Amino acid sequence: SGKLTAAEPLLKRAVRAWEASLGTEHPDTMEVQCQLAALLQGQGKTDEAESAYRSAILGSKAAFGEDHPTTVARTCRLAELLHGAGQQDEAEELYRQVQNLQRSSLGRTHPDTLAVQTKLGTLLGESGELEEAEQLHRDVVAARKRELGVEHADTMESMVCLAQVLEKRRNFKEAEQLLGLELAWSEKARGIDSELTLRSIRHLARFYENQGRLRDMDALYRRVLEIFEASFGSDTDHPGALSVMSDFAKLLELQEKLDEAEALHRHVLRRREERLGPEHVDTLRSADCLGLALQSRGDLKSAE
Repeated sequence: SGKLTAAEPLLKRAVRAWEASLGTEHPDTMEVQCQLAALLQGQGKTDEAESAYRSAILGSKAAFGEDHPTTVARTCRLAELLHGAGQQDEAEELYRQVQNLQRSSLGRTHPDTLAVQTKLGTLLGESGELEEAEQLHRDVVAARKRELGVEHADTMESMVCLAQVLEKRRNFKEAEQLLGLELAWSEKARGIDSELTLRSIRHLARFYENQGRLRDMDALYRRVLEIFEASFGSDTDHPGALSVMSDFAKLLELQEKLDEAEALHRHVLRRREERLGPEHVDTLRSADCLGLALQSRGDLKSAE
């Protein structure tokens, strides 16, 4: 964060210098403008980043044309910024513009075309335009299966995007099948301790929770923890295992299995204190979780 803050005035000075010496539409000026926009975006300065991207896009259009790859790439970055900022309408318009240009210049199955199609599908899913979102994601899944194979990471990621829309459309059976398939692949290809596998576990757990299927969540967490125990030992302090234990303990509270929940919270807190120290943010979160669990049991003295 400190390095980003220090870099900002340097890039702003560089933009001014390039504009003065080369002009606003010179490729070097626009490239630095884009670097500044990305930096501002990373700092959460959405308005300034948007202005910088728009300047770079105008320069790109003047210098290269609307359908030049550089212009298209910068337009996509602006769409992503607007999407993240909740400006759905313009983001959708820009995604569609980029998608059409890429389909014409690169083809419908080019990785860049499919990537922006995925972004558009995700935005439409968030906006409630579920029928079109589903079709876009299905097309991406089909194209990536043909081009990359079923067991490629990009194909699997597409299946998760499709599953999330299918859940909203109440096609629970297919959504669960896709999430389960992706999780099984990730366990095999990446290992149970991969951050991406842990994300897949959370996707499926959240799906079960949304359906009120707490027993299935319970079975999922127990199976995952058995794999961690077999791989790393019963008293493991592996960050992934502790993260799953923490989520599982919260589930146990919902199931009113309070003794087991408290024991898991205490285990996670102890191992995080030993591994990370008492002031680490994860340790503090664990302490909060244990305190809330004790409070719910009426153990106010220990919760303090």
